[in-house]
Amino acid sequence: MKLAESLAVLEESKAFKSWNRGDYYLVHYFQMTGQPPQFGFYNDSTRKMVCFEMYDEPSMLPESDVFSEDGGPLKAFDAGQVFVDIADALNIARKLALEKYPHETVDKEILVLQNNDGYTYTITLVTRSIRMINMKVSAESGEVRSYGMHSLMDLGGPLQ
Repeated sequence: MKLAESLAVLEESKAFKSWNRGDYYLVHYFQMTGQPPQFGFYNDSTRKMVCFEMYDEPSMLPESDVFSEDGGPLKAFDAGQVFVDIADALNIARKLALEKYPHETVDKEILVLQNNDGYTYTITLVTRSIRMINMKVSAESGEVRSYGMHSLMDLGGPLQ
């Protein structure tokens, strides 16, 4: 299902219609292998987020706190500004991973779509060799803005 279609399904759902939206606005789409996709809505004044999981019948998750790298508000997200569909963005990521890292086998795909310096897919492919292939793909043009591979072992410090 395309992003705009999925958002329309959410907006017509019982869970969404019964939610007192107030000052919340759409800020992201999230998808991970083996999990239902999510849409996230943010309230700038409370710095809280509400996410909806897209099962056959969408369901609302509890409100949660939000971390912002720059401490500022999250940018609003307009699905009408996304010209590269989710499936196409994942295909771009898979093709690049095969080309640049042919010896890696991908076990999990994580995709986040946000409006950060333009509409951008942040895609992480987790491999069997405990590495992450990270890339940013423009949701407006399909251009790969950056990519790289890192070991999961390099994240964080020693375990306590």
